[in-house]
Amino acid sequence: MKRYKKRLVDLINIILIITLVFSVFPVCASASEKKGDVNHNGMLDSRDALLIQRYCIGLTKLTDEEIKLADYNGDSKISSKDVLCVLRCVIGLDKEEDTDEVYISDIQVVNQVMDLVNNERKSAGLSPLSLDAKLCKVAQLRSSELAQKFSHERPNGTQWYTAIDEADIYYHFAGENIAGGYSTAEKVFNGWMNSEAHRKNIMSADFDKIGIGYTYDANTDFKHYWDQLFIDGEADIHYEYDLYSDNDDKTVDLNDGETEKNFANDVVRYVNIEREREGLEPVELDSELCRLSHIRANETIEYFSHDRPNGDPWYMLLREENIKYHIAGENIAAGYPAADRVVTAWMNSDGHRANIMTPGFRKMGLGYVYAPGTVYEHYWDQIFTDQVDDSDTHEDISDDSDLTFKNELLRLVNEERQKQGVAPLELDDALCRAAQIRSGELVQKVSHERPNGDSWNTCLSDENISYRVAAENIAAGFATPEKVFSAWLNSDGHRKTMLSPEFNKIGIGYTFSNDSEYKNYWDQLFTD
Repeated sequence: MKRYKKRLVDLINIILIITLVFSVFPVCASASEKKGDVNHNGMLDSRDALLIQRYCIGLTKLTDEEIKLADYNGDSKISSKDVLCVLRCVIGLDKEEDTDEVYISDIQVVNQVMDLVNNERKSAGLSPLSLDAKLCKVAQLRSSELAQKFSHERPNGTQWYTAIDEADIYYHFAGENIAGGYSTAEKVFNGWMNSEAHRKNIMSADFDKIGIGYTYDANTDFKHYWDQLFIDGEADIHYEYDLYSDNDDKTVDLNDGETEKNFANDVVRYVNIEREREGLEPVELDSELCRLSHIRANETIEYFSHDRPNGDPWYMLLREENIKYHIAGENIAAGYPAADRVVTAWMNSDGHRANIMTPGFRKMGLGYVYAPGTVYEHYWDQIFTDQVDDSDTHEDISDDSDLTFKNELLRLVNEERQKQGVAPLELDDALCRAAQIRSGELVQKVSHERPNGDSWNTCLSDENISYRVAAENIAAGFATPEKVFSAWLNSDGHRKTMLSPEFNKIGIGYTFSNDSEYKNYWDQLFTD
């Protein structure tokens, strides 16, 4: 702190010296509101630099218009960088900025875009968006960044929404529209409305606040750069997280166990707020699932994927640890330093949101690991399962209805059928019951002939299933849906059955038997 104050005093002394030397030789200008001309004397001089510096250290106040003028380098922040830019112009090292087009109508075009947006929403029966001052500052920053890198990714490589996070704006849902090359509000609005993704943001009922930014840069490809930011009203209802202490070296131990526990409580609270909105039952934090989520969070440092570092899918961890479930899901994330940020990211992703909002889930685990020096530093894992009766054994559950395995295998089959231009199969309850019986029988006899000597298709008549054509695929020894599907796909006979356009229904059975030769037994039944 002492070193900082000394540097600050030295800088002020330099400014005072320059003031004495150059105050009698100001850089003149004809405009009365020049960029950097904070004292409104129609010229850029060292007194402007001094005023900006005093504002930076809290010794003076500036009006909104003066703050706009003080932002000489256009980064939406008032800092010593602006002071240096002004001084370089004063002593002739740099040319002054030509601001005729930059400041012609910032507020005017913002209001024009705002009116166009709300008129369109009104015609569709939607509530109007309110223009948010803080969000406008962020949108202005983003529009200036677009002149450097025209992308939803920022020049520093982070995603667009980190600009909102840095401004301490809280939200559950957020969206961004960008555009380049449009010279008027009407043109850029029409461009956005003619794009399905951009139109979706403008017309979303999830949003009720908007920020608008516009930057003109004559030395770039598009010259005109536009940014719209949208958030929901939860910006006004938030929880703050003091992730780091105020000390410069950020020595807080984020792996102390207590941090992860606090984050888990925060995440489950946010998740249940979202579920309550949809009329869903809350999930409860489960200590055993939290332990496994912590293992998975650690694994994502090494290999950021739903597959584990050893190549197995994530849910094999549940099986290894004898976790009872019928259905399960996992969300992973990296780079988010707080609970509200990671939940926001998950809710803005269709797949992750689907897990959070699955009605059948009743338990949740949350794992968080801080790994400084790695790519993302912050690693998160969320595991969901349904509620299972304590009297059920793992074998009972898998024999009964392992929906995680069955749904994954169904997805793989239908993806391959889609590639071949064949209609998808429908998972049929009666066929699943018959397939489950058959997978159990495979433990005794891996054959299309049943243990009693009957043909496999008698299981269909046992379940009163009518059909014109039917077929069966069987397999043993494969521990995951991916592995058994790959084996079937590489076998001409099994592949032909899975991809046959004659079939439109499928039943899937899976049985795990630890005391048997192959342990994992699979059955697929197909009918028209």
